[in-house]
Amino acid sequence: MIIELLPSKIGVPTLQVEVANKKVLLHSKYNPVQEAERFIESQCEKIEEAEHIILYGGGLGYFVQAFIEKYPEKLVSVYEPFSQIAQLCVKQKGMTQIQLHSIEHFLIENLQESIEQTLQPLREIVYQKFVIITPPVYERLFPEKVEQFSYAFKNFLLLTGNDISTVSEFSMRWTINAIKNFKETVSSQNVFEKKKYFKGKPVILVSAGPSLTEELDNLRTIKEQGLAYIFAVGSANKTLIKHDILPDAVCTYDPQHHNYQLFEEIYSRHIDTIPMIYATTVGYETLEFYTGPKYHFITTQDQLTQQLLTNRQEPVIYDAPSVAVMALQVLNALQVSKVILVGQNFAFKQGKFYADGIDRFDKEKNTLSDNSVQLKDEKTALEVKDVQGHLVKTNTHFLQMKSDMETVIQIMKVPVVNTTIGGARIEGAPFKSLSILVNTELNKRIVQQKWSMVEKKQKINKQAFNAIRYDSLRFIEQYELLEDAIREIKEKKDSPEITNEIEAFNDNLKQIQNSTFFQLFLASALKRMNEKLNASLKVANKKLAHREKVVSIVKAHEFYLQELLIVFKQINSIFQMNLLLPNDMRENERFYGATCGVFHYEAEWQKKWLTRQESKEGSIHEVHGIGVETKTMGATFEFCFKGTQLRLVGTNHSHEPLKLKVTIDGKEELATVNEMSNEQKYGAFIAITLFETENLSKELHKVSVEVLSKDVEFTFLAAYTEESAYHIHEVERIEDLVLGKRIRCSYNATFSELGVFSKIGVGSSEWIPIISSPKPIGDFFLIDIGNGKLVADRVIQNYIKLETLINGMYKKDKLFLDKDTKMRVQLLSGSGVNNDWNEAFTKDSIVKQLNILYRNNYVASWTVPTDLKELKEQEVKNTIMRGDFYHYGINDSFGENLLYQLETTWVLESPGVGFRPIFVINN
Repeated sequence: MIIELLPSKIGVPTLQVEVANKKVLLHSKYNPVQEAERFIESQCEKIEEAEHIILYGGGLGYFVQAFIEKYPEKLVSVYEPFSQIAQLCVKQKGMTQIQLHSIEHFLIENLQESIEQTLQPLREIVYQKFVIITPPVYERLFPEKVEQFSYAFKNFLLLTGNDISTVSEFSMRWTINAIKNFKETVSSQNVFEKKKYFKGKPVILVSAGPSLTEELDNLRTIKEQGLAYIFAVGSANKTLIKHDILPDAVCTYDPQHHNYQLFEEIYSRHIDTIPMIYATTVGYETLEFYTGPKYHFITTQDQLTQQLLTNRQEPVIYDAPSVAVMALQVLNALQVSKVILVGQNFAFKQGKFYADGIDRFDKEKNTLSDNSVQLKDEKTALEVKDVQGHLVKTNTHFLQMKSDMETVIQIMKVPVVNTTIGGARIEGAPFKSLSILVNTELNKRIVQQKWSMVEKKQKINKQAFNAIRYDSLRFIEQYELLEDAIREIKEKKDSPEITNEIEAFNDNLKQIQNSTFFQLFLASALKRMNEKLNASLKVANKKLAHREKVVSIVKAHEFYLQELLIVFKQINSIFQMNLLLPNDMRENERFYGATCGVFHYEAEWQKKWLTRQESKEGSIHEVHGIGVETKTMGATFEFCFKGTQLRLVGTNHSHEPLKLKVTIDGKEELATVNEMSNEQKYGAFIAITLFETENLSKELHKVSVEVLSKDVEFTFLAAYTEESAYHIHEVERIEDLVLGKRIRCSYNATFSELGVFSKIGVGSSEWIPIISSPKPIGDFFLIDIGNGKLVADRVIQNYIKLETLINGMYKKDKLFLDKDTKMRVQLLSGSGVNNDWNEAFTKDSIVKQLNILYRNNYVASWTVPTDLKELKEQEVKNTIMRGDFYHYGINDSFGENLLYQLETTWVLESPGVGFRPIFVINN
């Protein structure tokens, strides 16, 4: 397009363009200024309803200048489709008098990027009332350009909305997962530390598309002969394992709760040899259930792990909406010789959505279905060319994932080959059949099985850890300063001197936002709110009326502060209980949580639960920590420990300092805790030091802590001791047990399998959580309830079927690792009047008197109607869960006699019911 600058009749420049061999003026030949004013006047109805105006086609700037003069209180951005015109606009600003500094965004179309990419600075408009106006001359001369922009702008809004929706949905989960996965991540290796095994070797990336079924024979050959590493993504592992092909690794990244279900085939076959390569933000349940070796990689959504691990030189993987795209980035960083895609259809095939053996949920039928394409898929289907140029059906979700993969392939140094017969064509990944590759290129064994051995653990960056702890405690002080500042601004809103207060407020807010704690824990969850705040402030700052401007600024900040507090309250408590407390050990200290079992509580104490509802419907109810709370003066807890030093940690929610009497070996000491925390505002779990002492004699000490305060609200969280801690009624030998005494025992089990008991009277260094565990490794207590019976003080394993427990107790040769154990293990009887459950846990039972953990609240116990030795499956008419039962949104207290039919519960696998053993001592 030829563009020429000409003078107008009033002396300012106008613009002539040549379109289709015709020379046409872009502005009036006589008076471009007046012409622009008339155009803006004609758009006043649209403009007055909006806060932000996007002008498509700025020309030399007359249109935007007319807008700025008429509407100085509104935001305006310009999108110019021709870079030559944009350059002239800037160059001629002296003549046209355009106020470029008053334009919010001046966007110029760039042939090197899409319109959607050019529009990215306008993300804020989704939080503002906006309108697009286009000068008639642009509509007349460039109709195709205008239409193209309109389509791209709608797509930009859709993508931005989806991005915001994704951030809103997952941002909290990303952070929580990184916190809860940290223990596993520290114990695992970064996958890039295994680079020497993969560099220069081919890797087959197997996805769950329908074409996977056709390649099973080829994959079996490759696996048996070790011709290439096989990495399975998504549900592909199910099809492979059903056909006895064990992948060399499974890759996973989905932050959602249900992600663990992708590996059900591995659990059900009790396979514990397949390594998992996981993103550090993967749903934490996935790592809780998985028993094989684990290797991690850090994503851009996880700033926390990057900061807290000392070795941060490894690559960070960009987050993507597809695990295959994430895996491609990992393989590129591992410098493999070639990535071979299998089952990467990005399309339907012969009426199939997935490979054989992978089920889908059919929302219309509200039931689990097979791998077929469903009616909803057909209704929204699109067409795309496949690897051989034929048209195949697909959907927008597949196309978006294909586009993401193509973008990654463009920047990869490793070549990618697509072997998916009938799959959508993937740019940058030429098609080649897997059979040909097996016969021509994959012709020697390269796989080394020893790669999956975990060789070393990660180290925590203590300097970063201490900075986070400091910032988390300082947050409350800083937040209250912000609240005080907002109140002062509201009181002085009519004063012209208010500018200083607003600037001071902004400085304090920046201090919070720049803190390590905010950046690592809150920034991701508040990304959407930050964008909304900035968008609102831009609108507010354009207002000319002083009072109106101040009111708008205050309103925007008040809303932001409310959201900031909500996020802090949730995230900080989870951080405190899952990351800070277990890792805040000083040199030579051991950590004992308040509900681990070693503490004996007297008077009115109750468990304090840290819970979070995953969705508005409440379908997933997460438990993230437990303390022990009292509101009673005179309440005490006792324990014993060995060593020279002791530190007690908890939270004071009282309205006055907390007074405690700490007695060690008969010597009393008063402790006053001056720090007070508003539970309703900041959450229930903020760890502060209640008491500490050192230089004790290196022997066994007995400790008693009594609450002296009258109006008390106090939560005990943990104790740190130099050596082991013990319950006051604990013994180390079975022969020393009498009614009410207890002995510790270790239990080790894999997901959904009966495990083994060991180390009776000795224990290990870990404790099984009182909310139970699907993969328990650690200690619990057995309490003597008389008549030669010892009952577990907690449900030691959930997600295990009653059928599995009963069959395991009949058939398992060895439930004990310890030699000469003169006990047998069985389930508690729970029906009738005289049964184990009533004897142990109801009325004035010994367990109820001595142990705050006698009921778990969230986990019921499997019980049986009769003695286990006489129980046969066909004879069981009713199974009984005793205690409180929680299963996916159903929360019931079963109390004394709630019966469930065997047919519905025999195979129930739930977080809310599990295995609480009773040991019977053989005479």
